[in-house]
Amino acid sequence: MSTIRAIKARETLDGRGIPTLEVIVWIQDGRSVIVSVPTDLTYTSHQAKALRDNDQQEFNGMGVKKAIQNVNEVIGPQLLGMSTMQQAQVDQKLLQLDTSKDHSQLGANALLGVSMAVMKAGALSVNLPLYSYIQQKYQLSDYARIPSCIYNIIDGGNFGNGNLDFQEFQIIPASHINFPTSIAMASTIKQKMIDVIESKGGNVCTGPLGGFLPRMNSNKNVFELILEAVKTTTYTYAQDVFFGFDAAADDFATDSKYNLRDQQNSYSADSLLEFYSNIRESYKTIYVEDPFVRKDSKAWQKITKNMGATTKIAADHLLSGDLEELKKSIKDKVANTLVVKLLNRATISETIQLIKVAQDANWSVVISQHPGETNEDFLVDLAVGVGANYVKFGPPNRGEKIAKYNRMIRIQEEVGEE
Repeated sequence: MSTIRAIKARETLDGRGIPTLEVIVWIQDGRSVIVSVPTDLTYTSHQAKALRDNDQQEFNGMGVKKAIQNVNEVIGPQLLGMSTMQQAQVDQKLLQLDTSKDHSQLGANALLGVSMAVMKAGALSVNLPLYSYIQQKYQLSDYARIPSCIYNIIDGGNFGNGNLDFQEFQIIPASHINFPTSIAMASTIKQKMIDVIESKGGNVCTGPLGGFLPRMNSNKNVFELILEAVKTTTYTYAQDVFFGFDAAADDFATDSKYNLRDQQNSYSADSLLEFYSNIRESYKTIYVEDPFVRKDSKAWQKITKNMGATTKIAADHLLSGDLEELKKSIKDKVANTLVVKLLNRATISETIQLIKVAQDANWSVVISQHPGETNEDFLVDLAVGVGANYVKFGPPNRGEKIAKYNRMIRIQEEVGEE
């Protein structure tokens, strides 16, 4: 049995230059694994919370030296000698060490980094690829498979330049498209988008998530812009490629009213649903994420009932990784797709439990990036190992995203077309 010999953390940077931490785990035979933790600077009440130093003299308060100290001096010594194969026991120990409700005592980033590293160490101990180890350990899928990709191509909302309300405008290759063709399609459309934006006199720049930031005054018109780019490729719209969007409705709602640039007056929940339905009809949007505010469960139920047969109604902010909220949402039929982000929970075991509950309810599962990613490719192996339906890593144009797509290329070669 392979056991944990040593654990160490250090401070590094995410793709935005914001501090995060790496965690190294050495196993009994002297080999080691290393992981880096994603970052997120916004939290909901249901979500685990990363620990920041709040020292304004360093990294504008964003440092993680306290979390690192907690790994090196509190968590690490408690896990020495534990089996790398006993993920559930390790994760339970982590949760016992931090008794705060949101895990801000030791830091969700500290706990998650250790949990991720132990999972990798378990795979190393039995000389298996991480995705294969996850698949065999949890058996949430009959075989390792490559998920479909959701690529954000244009960004708005909190990640835009202030002129679009929806947070992400996405392209989604059809289900019959294999991954090599999918990534080629995304890269091609991205290049064509540059030509289209420049032809209209726009400046080509990208936001923190990697999507383009064109100057437009209507959310609906963005789909026309993407469609124009698609039509200059060899791919067929509504046959090879479809559209989707992350509305992130909490960011443009005020007092149960929704304020979009597409019309002068505010939308009610019912009129916004009609707007979404029109977009679905006009632009073949097969994926809608966070279409309404969290508290408006009736609106969520309506859109799932009216559009759920043809559209993935995806819950991210609605649930924020809360297991009880997920169970309630399944019972109330307020969505049909779960968005999974590692930092929503403090351990991998909790994330696996969320995925299992969603899959048992026949929900689709999306394994998603955080706003602050690194070159860590753990997400890819997790998605393949649990049989996720989709992944959301962003457009193929930044190092932390390319690292994940390159990992998918390597796994594709290993598992084959199946």
